Amino acid sequence: MNNFVVACIVLISLQACKKSNSALSSPQRAGFITYTILANNHFSDKANYQPFSKGELTFKVIFDSSAIYQSVIPENQYDVNKLFGFSEGNDHHLNSARIGWAWNKNALRLYAYAYVNGERKIRELATVDIEKEIYCAIAVVGNEYVFSAGQGSISFARSAPGNYIPGYMLYPYFGGDETAPHEIRIRIHQLN
Repeated sequence: MNNFVVACIVLISLQACKKSNSALSSPQRAGFITYTILANNHFSDKANYQPFSKGELTFKVIFDSSAIYQSVIPENQYDVNKLFGFSEGNDHHLNSARIGWAWNKNALRLYAYAYVNGERKIRELATVDIEKEIYCAIAVVGNEYVFSAGQGSISFARSAPGNYIPGYMLYPYFGGDETAPHEIRIRIHQLN
């Protein structure tokens, strides 16, 4: 009977250690939602139509090592993937503002990414660390989109003067030409 009790205690202890180790490898933080882009896909699993009628979007993001990738076609390594943002109106290829991201030159880079009257505008915003929580914001300020991520800040002129025009949310998306080469997980905590 003693041996049986000892064996049960050992098994329970091993099971507790196993759960503890898996929890450490994938930390959950309050308020964060994990967006998953499956291999060979563009869209994340939680991409859906959600109206957006504010003039500002603030959020925190955490990328894990799944954000490190190699494109099949070398020049596609410089394509900017989309992280989070909003449209103004009903066509995000006409007027919208997003933070973009890419793994290139051995670093995870964030970008200001916008469409203004159908013209795409992209500029590097910040280089960030894997597994680090990064504060991001996109705001409509008069006739500009203002992007912030980490220590970086950039603005682009926008086409619509004055107040923000209601549109919809834009969620994580991989590509340009290529789809995700493997499963990519991005944790986002929307603050407003």
